[in-house]
Amino acid sequence: MGAVRALNPMGYPPEVQQVQMAPRFDTLRGKTVYLVDARFDDSDIFMQQMEAWFRDNRPDVNAVYVAKKGIYTQPDVELFTRIREEGAAAVVGVGH
Repeated sequence: MGAVRALNPMGYPPEVQQVQMAPRFDTLRGKTVYLVDARFDDSDIFMQQMEAWFRDNRPDVNAVYVAKKGIYTQPDVELFTRIREEGAAAVVGVGH
């Protein structure tokens, strides 16, 4: 029998820079929260349900459902700029 060549499947993970989380708000009252469908399986359904929850339970919060362009791994610069300029926070749905 001949020699068998095996490769290590672990690979080389990229270097990751940690970023500190944003500070919490005392309240969401009067703020705009973007609910972002990141185009991952069923995230649209979840984000729309969350928007309905805010409408029914927290009418003092402006919850806005938006769907990003492209697939979930690609940035949507136009949308992210809009969220930074007009929103106080964002929830990004990544499906199940």
